[in-house]
Amino acid sequence: MKKPKLIYLIALGLVAYGVWTVRTWLYGGPALPGIIGLIPLAGAVGLFLQKSWSRYLVDLFAIAVVPVWIFYTVWYVWKNGWPYYATTTESILGLLPGGFISLFCIGSSWIVHKHFRSRTAERA
Repeated sequence: MKKPKLIYLIALGLVAYGVWTVRTWLYGGPALPGIIGLIPLAGAVGLFLQKSWSRYLVDLFAIAVVPVWIFYTVWYVWKNGWPYYATTTESILGLLPGGFISLFCIGSSWIVHKHFRSRTAERA
């Protein structure tokens, strides 16, 4: 069986996000994002250990992050108008970090699901 390099890269991304949010929480940031940051850390441990339960944590993380980012972005633009920075270019650039995190969450969920589905098919 080949080594799942992409799974390890996803796990590293989850560790980076989790450490960043937990560190922010420990230094006085809001509690909810810090607590949600524990989910990708646990999912990353499961991915490094090749445990199939980790896919549920990756999915839970994606469900916790993507809709919240979309809702918050729409609410913020609705409240402050467009462009919400000085120029349209700055406003679009302001959306990129959250958009990339959302794409990472969706892509990770899909890749992890495919990885563990193929592993269970190999065992059968």
